[in-house]
This record gives sequence, C-alpha cells and structure tokens, in this order.
Amino acid sequence: MRITAPLRGVLAGFTPLAVLSSLLFITPALNAAPVAMEKFGLCVRPQSVSDPAAYCDQLIASGVKWVRISPEWGSIETSKNTYDSAYLTKLDGIVDRLHDGGVNVLWILCYTAPWASSQPTLAWPHITRRKPANWADWESYVSFITARYNGKISHWEVWNEPDLIGFWEDSVADYYTLLQKAHAKVKLTNPSNTVLLGGLALYDGTADSYGLGTFFDSLMALGAINYFDVTNYHAYGDYARHVKLHQGMLDVINKYGIQNKPIWITETGYTTYGNTSLESAKADRVDQIHTGNLGWSDVSRYFWYCHSNPVITPPNPQEENFGLTSNDLTPFKAFRHYQALDGAQTDFAKQAAYPSQAGTLHTLLYVPTTSGDGSYVTPSGDDRVIAATRYMYYRVNDGWLYDGNSGLDRTAYVDVTFLDTGSGNFTLQYDGTANAYQSVSTVRTNTGLWKTVTFTLNDVKFANRQNNSADFRFSAGSTGLTVRNVTVHKSFNPGSVILQTTPAYKLIDYVIDPNSANEAYNPVAIQGGVECRSITGNNKYFYFRVSDALARTGDTAINVSIRFWDAGTDNLALQYNAISSTHKTISITKTNTNAWRTVTLSITDAQFANAQSYFSDFRITNGLDGTAEYVSRIDVTVLNQAWAVLGTTPDYKRLHYVMTASGEAANVVATIGGLECRSITASNKYLYFRADDDLAGSGNTDVSIAITFWDAGTDKLTLHYNAVGNAYKGVNITKTNTNAWRTVTVNVTDASFTNAQNYSADFRIGNGYDTGPTEYVRRVELTVNN
Repeated sequence: MRITAPLRGVLAGFTPLAVLSSLLFITPALNAAPVAMEKFGLCVRPQSVSDPAAYCDQLIASGVKWVRISPEWGSIETSKNTYDSAYLTKLDGIVDRLHDGGVNVLWILCYTAPWASSQPTLAWPHITRRKPANWADWESYVSFITARYNGKISHWEVWNEPDLIGFWEDSVADYYTLLQKAHAKVKLTNPSNTVLLGGLALYDGTADSYGLGTFFDSLMALGAINYFDVTNYHAYGDYARHVKLHQGMLDVINKYGIQNKPIWITETGYTTYGNTSLESAKADRVDQIHTGNLGWSDVSRYFWYCHSNPVITPPNPQEENFGLTSNDLTPFKAFRHYQALDGAQTDFAKQAAYPSQAGTLHTLLYVPTTSGDGSYVTPSGDDRVIAATRYMYYRVNDGWLYDGNSGLDRTAYVDVTFLDTGSGNFTLQYDGTANAYQSVSTVRTNTGLWKTVTFTLNDVKFANRQNNSADFRFSAGSTGLTVRNVTVHKSFNPGSVILQTTPAYKLIDYVIDPNSANEAYNPVAIQGGVECRSITGNNKYFYFRVSDALARTGDTAINVSIRFWDAGTDNLALQYNAISSTHKTISITKTNTNAWRTVTLSITDAQFANAQSYFSDFRITNGLDGTAEYVSRIDVTVLNQAWAVLGTTPDYKRLHYVMTASGEAANVVATIGGLECRSITASNKYLYFRADDDLAGSGNTDVSIAITFWDAGTDKLTLHYNAVGNAYKGVNITKTNTNAWRTVTVNVTDASFTNAQNYSADFRIGNGYDTGPTEYVRRVELTVNN
C-alpha cells in the first residue's frame, strides 16, 4: 500500500485523504536480515582491539551480517606445532560471539609464519610474504585452523592480494601451489566449505594490472579453476575505475569459462586522509558502491575496508581514515549510510538486547519514554503494541537525514508492518516542511493478517521537532496497533546537486574551479532569496560528473532537471556527452518570469563516459549570448532498468549476457557499421540473456525487450522468451534491409522469467531458422512494466 502525503504548496492546515496505490499482504520473517547487509560486509579487526567482546557486540548491535578477518598464521602457531593458547582463546571468543550473534565470518588464511618462511633471514614483513619452506607446514596450519572452527566458519580466503608485491613476493606458480594445497585441506575439513581466491589487488605496486596477460590470467592458465569456489578481487577509486576493473575480470572469466563462479569484492573503500570535510564524500561513496554493484548479478558480495579507523605507528593518514567509525567506534556519516542502504530500519529485539548501543548505532530508533503520550507502548514478543489513542515515536539519525539534507532528500518513504486488526484509521504524523505534525492515515480492515503499508512523504524536514526530539510518530487511533517493523527509505535515483557555497550532492559531482580564468569558475550568488551559483560569460560553464554507479555508458535514457533563475528571454543550453557527440546541445528558452523555474530535459542517446573537460558528463552554458545565468539545483534520473551491450567484453546492468566457449551460446565477436557486436552464425546458435530475479520474476508478466540489430536482408530474427506455460515462446522480427543499426521493441504480456531456458536464461535471440545472412546484435534492453 502506498500513501502519498501532500506535495509542498498544499494549503497549510489541510490534510487530504491518503492516496492508496498498492497493497502488500505479507507474513514477514522476524528480524529478517536486510538484503544490503547480506551483500555488503565489513573488514574488521576484533583480534587487535583491547575489548574484543565490546567490539563484536557493536557489530552485532549494528546489524552487520558478514565480516572479514585476518588473524595471521605466525600469531597462532608461534613455532612448529606450538600454539599461542591465550591468542587462540581470544579468537575462540570472537568467533563464538560473532557466530552466536548471527554474523558470518570470512577468514583469510595468511601470512607465512616467520619460522616456516622459505626466506627466514628477511626482515618483517618480507619474511611473511614468502612461500613456506615446507608446504606440509602450510597444510598442517590450514587443517588445524579450519578444524578448530568447523561448523562456525565456512568461508576461507586463501591469502590477501597475492598479485601485489607487498603481500606475495614469490611467483604465480608458487601461489598456485599455495591455493591448491589450502583448497584440499579446507575441503577435507568440510566438503561444504567455500574457498575464495585471494582478493586480487589488480595493482602491481606501480600501475593497474587487470585483464588478460596479468596475474589472474596466468594463474588460470596453470589450472587454478579447480581450486577455488569464488572469484575475488579488490576495487578502490571512483566508480568509473570499478567498472574498468570488473570488465577486466570478466575478460579473464570469459576466457576460461568460469562464469558460474560468483564474484566477491572483499575490499572496497574510500579514505579521507584525515580531512573531516570529506566524510560526506565517504558516505556518498558507500551509496555509490552499493548502487553500482547491484547492477552486476555476478557480484554477490562485497566488503568495505574497514569498519573502524586503526591507529598506526608511525602515523599513516591514508590507511588510518577508511573507517566507517573512528578508532573509539564513534560512527561517522558513512556508517549511517552503510547501515541504511536498505532504508533505516527498526529492530526492536536488538534495541532491547543492546540498549546502551542502540541510541548511538541505530539509524532509525524507536524512542521509548516512561511518561507522556509516548509511554503507552508495550512489548509483545519482538513486536510493539501502541495503546488506543496513544503514540509511538521514532527518531532518524541526523547523520543520515536531517532537515531534508539541505533539500536533497525532501521525499522519503516510510514502510510499517502491522497486524491488521480492529477498524478505523491509524495515522503517521511526521515532521514536514509546513509543520512538525503533518498527518497521513490509512484504514484498517480487520483481516487478522500482517500487512505492510508505505507512506510516501514529499515534504520531509525531519529536524527532531516533535516531542522526545522525534521525527515522526504513529497514532494508534481508536484501537491498539501492533507494529513489527518500520523502515524509512530515501531514493538513490535521481542523483542530485544543490549549488550553493558548500554544494550538497548525492551520486553527482559538481566541478568548482576557484580560478576565475577557467571554464568552471562559478561564483556564489543570491537570486530570489536563494543561494546559487552563476556563470558570467560565454566561456563559463557549470560542469557535472555523474557517478558511474548511477549512469554510465549503456544508460542512454536520462532525464536532466535544471532549476534556474528565469529572467529574460534568452537561452540556457545543456551540452551532454551523447553517443554521436561529446557536446550535444539542447537549448532552453527563458520566459522572463523573474522566478525560479525547473525544466526537465529528456535524453535518449546519452553516453556518460566522462569525456568532457574535468572528466564531466554534461555542462550548462548561457547559450553563448553573453548573459549571466543562475542555477540552484540539478537532478539526474536514469530511466533504463536493465541492458546488455555486446562486444569483446560485454557490459551489462541487471541483464546478464550468457557467454560460453562452445554450444548454443557460443557467439563470435564482430564489427559492423563501425560498432563492435556479437553475431549469430547458424540456426543452432543463440544469444542468451538472464535478468536479475529481483527485477523480473514469475509475477512480472508485462515486459518490453528492445533489440538493436544490424538490419541487412529481409529475413527474420526470432525472440524466444520464457512465457507462462512455454519456456521458448517465439516472436519474429522481420528485417527491412536498411543496412543500418535498427532497434525494435517487443512488448509481451505473458512473461514468466523463471530462468527456465538453457543456461538458466529468461530469453534468447536466434536467426529465425532461416538461411539468411549472419545476424548481428549490438544491444538488448529490458523494461519491466508491472
């Protein structure tokens, strides 16, 4: 159920009837882990802190579900067959506490114990970065530690960054042996254990090193395919680099046919170098990484490096400032963004179990009171019951959402799961822009079922202006209300920038050049009482770079909304990175309203490849008419849901193209019409595609599939899609011999994408079983309409 609060501008004091746009009946799993927490883990160091129990409790209380730890072999086995019992006792306590708290552990098997090193005269750390002198010692350690934690740890990573000289100082062949022997012992301990390839740095110490001809390729050529279950690499830098690293990994994965192995990214992150003003950028990077990685179905898990800032001697500003929390575990803004990737959620059970941590750690907090109108809430197991005519208060952490985040997040969505008993309304009263107790209501229908209702709030303020410093409250109405869970969501699409003295942004970088002689010099101004930025001449521009996590090459359908001061009848112009031009221009004619005006421009041929000056994707100019222009806000909305672009290294977002070296899905790379593509050379060859299950499943029957193909000849292409009752229902596309690239959209209303085709695919494209020419396909796009 979706209930929409009034847009800004509705008459003060008027509360319209709620708009109900959808209804969801569910029986929710109690304390079900958020999807993001299951996918997005943390690199942690509980073995290195003074109070490991408190550290683990903070992880558990925060809702973390996956951690990566790296206790070293030499700290455990200090000499051959001699173990540090005190250290093992500490590790036992950590593993037990995390396991009992529902946290999964990924353990890195590393580094060579000094006494076992093949180079025992080297100084630390080099002595530990060499292979063991005797492989039996390595096998013995792996057997010992995996047996000790059998049943509590099931995921084991073999070394860290073996392609980086700082962590592995022997050959690729030696790492192959290390991996092979570790794999054998891990599986001997428990055949269901999962072995991860050591997380590849994709950097050799001096330059990027990914793709064909590098460490991973050489390792695979030796036969490593049989000795790991999960492909694993590390990704740092801006998200454009993440895309390049992923494509480089796919080059090797496709070469050796290991697309069936999931990919984990066991390190990713951002350092502020100790500059506290960059903590907001770190928080935005958390959002970017999660948003971008969701587009890759083969990337099933990733880990932020690291949970808390370490203290390093001598000081190292780079390494000491990746943390989501400070060294004393005080959360930064980035922690709030991490915890709320699925929305800021209540967890009544954890809040009760960890009352001292909850106020600090939970991004959404139920505010218990002992007096006043919020004191009539009682527990019912892990649910909470609000007495009739009484309230339950909630506070959103200011680090995630406060005062609409300077206007970036005026729209929020509040989900509440409740037991539908009784009759009459219950009401959400929230701190909005008009007043602190704006109201929207929904009707109970006494079904006795658990329901989830979504309130859409278009004018949130959330400045702690309600009683108990709360941001919103539920009023039970005339009958008591049982609540199981509450979640507050923000949207990652659109990305936005507010242009002011200190710009506010999410998923878009606004380029500010302080040099008045340069193109991106945009001084601050005030127009109509609003702080903004200005361009003052024909050679000045507003430049914007959209994160590749939101829009990149392949995302062609984009809306750009520009809020500008509408004085005069001259033009503004948007110049964007298009498929055919780096600076394709769309003009906006002003209408002299002498007011702020927003215009949305729809683009269908975007190619945001950071190809403009300042590595930007688009810029705004004054139309080269000599006038000054003022802009206060930019929003970028990506309309593409899922696509695949076919070439040597296919790129995709939520639509996976199946590649095989032989069989039906073996397709040859070709170049035609100046573009790289994939070809279908026979009637028994197909291009197979699999959509992400959370985008298109058995219930999504109404879908559109757009196919861009080379239109030569008058024969046919055929789309076979997984339909209700038929896994290979066919639709023919007749070519028209234009000898050009052509896009045809096929709309179907009986889709049932259950991965029922070969290769667990949802649809395929063939040559129509005719004797016509070879078929060439460049791009396929999927849109789910229901």
